[in-house]
Amino acid sequence: MADKVGIANQALNLCGASRITSFEDDTPEGESVRTFYDTSKRSVIAAFPWGCATRRTVQAADTVAPAWGFDNQYTLPDDFINVVEIQDLRPFEKWKVEGGKLLIDRDGPLYLSYTYDVSEGDLTDDLSKALASYLGAELALDLMESSSRHDNLLQRYVMMLDQAQVNLSRNQSVPQYNPAGTYQVSRNYMTD
Repeated sequence: MADKVGIANQALNLCGASRITSFEDDTPEGESVRTFYDTSKRSVIAAFPWGCATRRTVQAADTVAPAWGFDNQYTLPDDFINVVEIQDLRPFEKWKVEGGKLLIDRDGPLYLSYTYDVSEGDLTDDLSKALASYLGAELALDLMESSSRHDNLLQRYVMMLDQAQVNLSRNQSVPQYNPAGTYQVSRNYMTD
């Protein structure tokens, strides 16, 4: 099970800096970790629909509509980071996140899947390692002033996102190809 200090120490090791014993350490490493940890965590969670950091909710439309541009708005949960899915979204249906609200031309309820700021104890190993790599890249610039370490750790982070995509595809169903679907119809149309 991951914890904040453990993830921070993985990041510090990756960038070549000294470890910390707590977030309150009065050291350059402690100060840098305090500066970058929370924003790095939220950035990594926002970059991918991590299963351990995804929730579903049903939101009622707010009683007050947006001033212009959309018919309805929905207040987002306090722990919201990013939209993963809006159920039954029509092709080209516009929506936007703005000021803690999701704006859309749709009456309620809104079925929403979103990423949230999950606690460290609930992080998967993949997410912990990705966070350590991303945080390590930030710390490499701040503590070590090393752009090459920064770039290498960001490259490692991107590879971890690629692997997470493979793992995701193994853990959810994928829509099946329907041979009598639109391809068959268009093929028959083209040959007639």
